[in-house]
Amino acid sequence: MNALLIFTFLLPLRGLCEKLVLVGGGLSDDNEEIWGTFLDLAGGASSASIGIITAASADPQDSYDYYEDLLLKRYDVNEVYWIPIHVGNTEANEDPVVIANIGRMTGFFAGGGDQARILESFYNNGEESSALVKIKEMYFSEEAVMGGTSAGAAVVGSAPMIMGGMSYEALRYGAFPEGEEGGPDDLIYEPGGGIGLLDSHIVDSHYSERGREGRLARLVWDTRNLPNGVQFGIGVDEDTAFVITGDSLQTQAGEVFGRAGVMLIDVTNAVQDPDAAYFRLDDVRLHYMTHGDHIRMRTHFITFDDSWKSNLAGDEEYDRALTTDKIFDGTRSSSFPEFQRVARSIFDSRLDDSTEGQTEESAPKFEVFFHTEAESEGWGGYSPLHGGWEISYHALWCSIYDLSTKKDNLK
Repeated sequence: MNALLIFTFLLPLRGLCEKLVLVGGGLSDDNEEIWGTFLDLAGGASSASIGIITAASADPQDSYDYYEDLLLKRYDVNEVYWIPIHVGNTEANEDPVVIANIGRMTGFFAGGGDQARILESFYNNGEESSALVKIKEMYFSEEAVMGGTSAGAAVVGSAPMIMGGMSYEALRYGAFPEGEEGGPDDLIYEPGGGIGLLDSHIVDSHYSERGREGRLARLVWDTRNLPNGVQFGIGVDEDTAFVITGDSLQTQAGEVFGRAGVMLIDVTNAVQDPDAAYFRLDDVRLHYMTHGDHIRMRTHFITFDDSWKSNLAGDEEYDRALTTDKIFDGTRSSSFPEFQRVARSIFDSRLDDSTEGQTEESAPKFEVFFHTEAESEGWGGYSPLHGGWEISYHALWCSIYDLSTKKDNLK
């Protein structure tokens, strides 16, 4: 990607404000749009000093070597510094030399792995270490951008933090605070949250590709009444970044970069059926954005990128929307992950304004019912990045329930 294109993408993001780059994992070495965006926000590759955080990794040194080689050789970054804080070297989180070096950085990038390791590395007996305090000082004073991929993105929030789990188990059993789970696939969360850079949303990664829509919706719902609970979730797909800029929810805006998309889940108007045998949640509101789309974080008002997408209303390609019996299957190699394949098909359908998908598991079998309202809209086009057909949408409503509670009056 040439420099002019990168500069054009970033025009809305420049200026003095907090800058957060959330990558959904699977970030390609050659994704120049995302790496270029991050480095531009850090002051430009030729002058940027990037602090690499590899505390989430099982092999922190090897992970750092990868980022150092990539950033110095491929992207010609001015300086790459390893922040050598990890579970095997937690004492470094109070090292004056390390803290002084953190204070020189114009950007930080946290790699993937296990987000629990980041908390263990940067907290001392539940208290923020001096190193974390300095990182947050640099971020909130707008002297440095914060970026992270996979676990490095999931850890940025103040709200309850996802630690692991599968969508089906999340719907079947609910969310468990860490240490109280009953099985390896249960939805587990850290009640105290992550490192506290984003207050308003829970963040999940590897999102569509691993069918994590159910687990994010359940965690947002189950924890919404905790002191740090929220009404919203962000799910970032692989090789994709969601860049949030602004100093508060009132002013924050987000933009999507990369190959896939970002989902926002809103449970503000959702209602749980207390009589359901397992779980039923109605009126969950979904938004899905792709490359170039912008959103206001407070209102969730979306501006779709009309340079390559157009409104599909009246220009739908197919008669009927799709269905599936594997709604949380994110492993399809020949098409889109199932949840998105079905959800977006409504906006490319001439005859249907609703559809559904069921879980492959059957004890019980859950169903996700999607429908549109007057406010709903879908925009589609061929991606300038990979040439494939993509659809973004605003205000797709869904209900999630076990089939024993399916109601005849669903739209």
